[in-house]
Order: sequence, then structure tokens, then C-alpha cells
Amino acid sequence: MLEGGKLNPRHARSSTNLSYAIGNPMRGVTSLAYPNSSQTYLYSCGKMWEKYLHPEINRYLSSFSQMAEHMQLITFLKWETAKEFNSSSEDKAIKSKLMQLECYFTWGLEKEAVDLDNLVQRLLDSIRLPTGKVRSFNFLAYVKYLQGCNEDALAYLKQAEDYAKKDHEDEFEKWVLVSYGNYAWLYYHMGDISKAQDFLSQIEDICKNIPSASHYSAPLSIVDGEKGWCYLRFARKYYKEAIVYFQKALEQEPDDPEWNKGYAMALYRTESFDTISMEESLALKQLKHAMELNPEDAHIVVLLGLKLIYLKQRDEGIKLIEKALTLDPDEPYVTRYVAKGLRNTGCVDESINLLKRALEKMPNSAFLHHQIGLCYRDKIFNLQTWLRRPFIELSIQHLEKAFELKQFFFNAQLELAKMYALSKDFQKAEELFQKACEMQNTCEEDIAMKHRYYGDFLFKYKQPEVLAVKQYKAGLSCTKETQDKERCLQQLENIAERRIGRCAKDGEAYGLLGLVHQHRKQEMLAIGCFEKALLYDPGNEDYLSALCELWLKLE
Repeated sequence: MLEGGKLNPRHARSSTNLSYAIGNPMRGVTSLAYPNSSQTYLYSCGKMWEKYLHPEINRYLSSFSQMAEHMQLITFLKWETAKEFNSSSEDKAIKSKLMQLECYFTWGLEKEAVDLDNLVQRLLDSIRLPTGKVRSFNFLAYVKYLQGCNEDALAYLKQAEDYAKKDHEDEFEKWVLVSYGNYAWLYYHMGDISKAQDFLSQIEDICKNIPSASHYSAPLSIVDGEKGWCYLRFARKYYKEAIVYFQKALEQEPDDPEWNKGYAMALYRTESFDTISMEESLALKQLKHAMELNPEDAHIVVLLGLKLIYLKQRDEGIKLIEKALTLDPDEPYVTRYVAKGLRNTGCVDESINLLKRALEKMPNSAFLHHQIGLCYRDKIFNLQTWLRRPFIELSIQHLEKAFELKQFFFNAQLELAKMYALSKDFQKAEELFQKACEMQNTCEEDIAMKHRYYGDFLFKYKQPEVLAVKQYKAGLSCTKETQDKERCLQQLENIAERRIGRCAKDGEAYGLLGLVHQHRKQEMLAIGCFEKALLYDPGNEDYLSALCELWLKLE
């Protein structure tokens, strides 16, 4: 018997008492015959013992071979195995349906790529905006599920459904498809298969009335657009996917203001890291088109102004960011970008004042703290050395807060490391640079940026020079041509030429110079350098390999 939560072995010595010791499922089960398989079957069910029998029974496994003839026990195990098999089959069937849904659970979001607490804060801030409430509540529900708060997730899904009815009554069924998909997945994870199936049935009924729809998904611009916004807001590594789905949404509704705005923002964020001209800028063209569709949207106006400033159209850019501030002077999202534009044009004090005003409304905004930190950083370089200390400390204070609020805030992390270096705290600086370089979930542009910054730090503050060279070379693994990658090339070129000036027979320096020419697609110059490198360092496999690759490319 089970006495005080434990099995009394005295009652487990006969088949009758064993059935009571295990529990009621044993009673009344008809015995079956299994020729010579009793002992083998029992030992093949190791996991079944742990799942269906009291843990104390494991102590008596050695005696089970003697009890194998008591077929009631084996029948019970067979019955439970069959029950588990049927349950598994049902699970696979519903899982197959769930995987066909278009919702946050099926969009391949990796929670390791983002600081979930910061994402919640950003989404809560976005609810204050007049548009996009359905997708914000949908997204909040999914993030709350990732955090293990299923009841909160259900509450947010209810709000998403309510706003779909309120704001999109004429197309309610289309707007609620993603919400219902989230509901189905959430109930599935909560173990409520019946409710999950109810939402699958509702989705299937909606899809029946949509042309070209499958049983559980439909080719709708509303779904593609929400998917684009999801990728844009989740993490930088998903910006390219955001572009793809905004393009898909625009194929169906080319003049929809929301999809054009999202597409413009996605292009702006991906393009701003590259060296590009006005004629080549897709972001500039799309921002202008989005503003034509909605000239009163302060978000688009301020981003277009910033883009023009970045492209050296300073006067036109300043006019637009001033216009954005008049359109929506109390909106923190607009204020922070206006402040960024002012900082980029040298108006640092005005930028700080605006950012502090926005911070009163959004005290937990990592972006605002980051921008204030950058403003104090910029002030430092216009001051004499002995006046810098207070502003270095203010910059560190705000950058630390930004990094605390958003652990995956890559730019804030690198800027904070640079500020620590300026304050002579080299240990903290190096720790942050090393952590940044070890991060795996960074986008392509970040590869050159983090190794360039770490290389600059090592070059300026550390010895020997070879440590900086290692970082600059690592920065060249970035496949895109960015300003940071070019900076790595320039530094390697300067180091190589300086070394050759000191010693004309430095084979390693010629190898570095050959690497620089190779990345700049100057094949003949690269070949000449690698040949000199081999002359002074015969048999070096890296130089031989580079030469072979270059000659094959020229043939």
C-alpha cells in the first residue's frame, strides 16, 4: 500500500497487493498471455516505470523478474502505452495543423536574439500610438508567452481581438487571423487541446471565404504586413525579412500607407550603415513615397530629414525635422529622432534638452538614454582635456542605463566600452569589447563594426600591435562593403606601410598589404605584395594560397 506517500514493500509481494499498491487502474483488468516476453517487456519499459509507477517501486526492480507471471501488471503497462500512443497521434495531428498557421509562433523568432523585457517596454510604449494596436497586442501576447506568463498573453490577445473589432470592423475576420493563430498555439502549449481546436476551426471557416486560401492560412496583405512589422520590431537580424514581407504586402496594396511606412523604415535601418549616394538610396526614394501618401506622419517626415542629413543635404534635412516637431511635438518617438538629427548637425545642447523632455514621458527608453550618452560624448571632443571628466561620467551614466534596459543593445555596448577607455578604465572597456566580439546574433554590418572598434582600442591602448591586427583582419569577414570594413582596411594598410618603412624585408607586412589590395579587388597589386611576402617568408601557406586564388581569378 501507499502509506504516508510511500510504498510499503510488505504489500507488494503478491499480485493482488501489488495492484493496490500501484493504484486503481490495475483493478478489474483481464490478464493476457504473452509467450516468454514478460521479463523482456518489463525491462523495456524503463521510462514507463518512472511515469506511471510510484518512484519507490524502482527500488524493487530486481524482484520484478519473479513477478513477471502476474499478467495484470503487464496488461496495465500495455494499456498505458496504448493510451500514450493515441495521445501522441492526436498531438501530431493538431501540431501539423498549427504549423500551417501564419502567426508569431510560426515566424521563426529566436528569443535569444532580443532582450525580452526591453521588447515588452517598447511594445507597451507603442500602444500609445494611434495606429497598429492590433499587432502591438498580438506581439505582446507572444512575448509574454516566451516569458512564461500565459494568462497575461491571453489578456493581450483579447485586447488585440477587441481592437480588431473596433478599428477594422469591415475586415474583422482578416485582421483577426493572426490573433486566432496565436490563440490556437497558446492554448496548445497550455495543454487545452479542445480550445486550440476551436480556434483552428474558426480559422478554417474564415479561410473558406478567402480566395486562394488554404485550410489554415490566407495570402493577405494584412498578414504579410503584420509579419513585416513583427520582424522590424523584434531584432536587427530580422530587418531583411521585414523588407521581404512589406514588399509582399505592397504587391497586393501598393498605396497602403502603413505598408509603405514599414517598408521605408526597414530600408532606412538596413541602408543607414552603408556608404551610398542619393541616386543609389532606395530608402530615400521610399521615404519620399511614404511621405507623399501620408504627409502628416511625423515619423516618416523625421526619418526622411535624417536621411537627407546623412546624405549631406543638411539644409533640407533640418527643415524636415523641424516640420516633424511641429506636426507632433509631444510624441517621444518623434522627439528622439529630431534630437538625433540636431546632434548630427552639431546642435548638441538643443538635442539634450529635447531628449530629456522625452525621457520624462518614457523613462525606460534605452534609445533615449543612448542618444543622451552620445550627446555628452560629442560635447567631450569640443572641450579641453581637463574639462572633459564630468561629461565622460554623464555619458557613461546614460550608456550604462541604455545597456541595462536593453541587454542586446549592441551600439550602446560599444559606445560604453569606448567611454570606459576614455575614462582610463581599460579593464571594463576590454571586457565589453570582448563580449561584443563574442556575440553570435549580430547582423552582417556589426561584424566589421565590433572588430574595428576593438582593434582601435587595442591599437591605441594595448601592446603588442599584433592584437589590433588580429581584430582588423577579423573585421574583413564582413561580406558587405561598409565604412567600418573600410576603416579596418585603412588601419591594416597604415600598419603595413609603417612596418615596411622600418624594415623593407618584413614579409608579414607585405602579406598584410596584399590582403588589403585583395579585398579592394586590386588583384595585380595584391599579387605583387604576396610575391614579396613569400620572398621574405618562403613557404608560407597563407601567401601561397592567396596567390593561387588570385591567379585563378585572373585566368
